[in-house]
Order: sequence, then structure tokens, then C-alpha cells
Amino acid sequence: YSKNPPMPVLVGETCYEGHMQQGFGDVQRRMFWARILSGAAGHTYGAAGMGTTREFMALALWHLLEQPALAARYRVAGHDERIAILQEILRLEPIIAQLKRRSEQDITLTTEEGDITIPAGSQIVINVQAANADESLVGANPHELCPMREMRAPVVMPSVIAFGDGNHR
Repeated sequence: YSKNPPMPVLVGETCYEGHMQQGFGDVQRRMFWARILSGAAGHTYGAAGMGTTREFMALALWHLLEQPALAARYRVAGHDERIAILQEILRLEPIIAQLKRRSEQDITLTTEEGDITIPAGSQIVINVQAANADESLVGANPHELCPMREMRAPVVMPSVIAFGDGNHR
């Protein structure tokens, strides 16, 4: 845990050195987080991903505030473990709960009831939250936060499909 973590430079940010007897770095850091959490920094970063990033930051903060042991673990963790904690929060709390894709070719799925064919050009709606909680993929207790979770099947990333996958057209 760093008392003075490095800060990104924000275009157009206004800070007043000495404001309320605080140094420039403290004011800049508080303004950065206030703008991110309030959404006012959208003009700085651009529209793409800003809402989902802000929502995820709020969810991650909520989990860390609600679970003091997790927050303590996060503070002392190395880079890989911190990423694992954030990936697990994202798996458990996907910001986008539903994705839509279109099949480029016929897709045949084998189910307990028999084969199902999805014709080429069909729209497919994917329930991200259900996929991310599939016990056959993520293991036991899929609705619990468990950083460094051992996956039962190969996945692209530990957040499973919270970021989506495949062609987005």
C-alpha cells in the first residue's frame, strides 16, 4: 500500500495548490477519484468504457468496504493477487449482464435433450452472470468471492466472459 500512489495525468483538470492546507498531490488525487466516481471525467477519457469502468470501480470499492478482510488482503497483496481479486469481483459482478452476438455459421449444440442447431445469422443472447457462475467451469461455490479460484475448464481470463468474447458485429 502506497501513501502516494502514482496518478494519471488528466487533461483539463483544475487543482489549487494549498487548498484547505493540502498539497497539490492530495488535491489532484481526490479530484481524480471524485470525477471518476461521479462520471464527470467522461470528457477526459472518451465515452467508450467510461460507464462500465466507473460502475466496476464502485462495485470493487463496495466489496472492499463491506469485507474488511478482503480489503486488508488487497492492501498487502502483490500485483498478481490484486489483479486476481479484481478479476474475481468482475466475474461475480459483471457490469454487462447480457451480451448479444450473431452466429456466422450453423452451430450445433449437444444437450441432455438432444442436439440443437442455431442457424447462421441468428441472434444469440448470452446471460453473462449465469455463464460466470457455471459450477462446471468455475468450481464450487460459484456465487462466492474467491480470489485465486482454480477454474475447472480453460478460460480466456479469470473473469470468464465479463468482458465478452468473439466478434462484436
